[in-house]
Amino acid sequence: QGISFGTSFPDIDFSNTFATGEAKWEAGDQAGKYPFYDSYDDYVQGPRQRGKGYTIVPEFRISNHISSIIAEGVDKKFTNRRDFIMGGFISTMLDGLCGHALHTVHDKHHVTLELKTIFLSPAKAGKFIGEGKVIKIGRSVGFSEAIIWDIDNNEIARASATFKIFNK
Repeated sequence: QGISFGTSFPDIDFSNTFATGEAKWEAGDQAGKYPFYDSYDDYVQGPRQRGKGYTIVPEFRISNHISSIIAEGVDKKFTNRRDFIMGGFISTMLDGLCGHALHTVHDKHHVTLELKTIFLSPAKAGKFIGEGKVIKIGRSVGFSEAIIWDIDNNEIARASATFKIFNK
């Protein structure tokens, strides 16, 4: 007969019952809430309004430093006490590479949903080489990966990223 797992329904035959996934997902309709926004402009309004007036330190914009980083490399202002490049800065570079890779296949707005970074070697201040590639892209989600090497060809870090792609 087989092994009995002490089922609570001894008189019901479950052998012809299959979960086929035919039910419509209605949780968003019933609650009046939806997990994604229709456009980047809709998305960005929430964080802008919630964060308004709370910043006590001026916002750091990596874009203000890109030209000097490209020309001179990453300098010591991005290092920790041991003179290694901070992991957050390396993650930012990898996120940028992953995002720019997506822009090679579409011209829509997108935001990072997830970024997984693997740190492989400590990085000293200097120049770096990076490469980003698209793994898969759909209508609303894209996946990409990136690698960063130092000038001596030592692999510093890798990342994989998931992006929400906006239709508008």
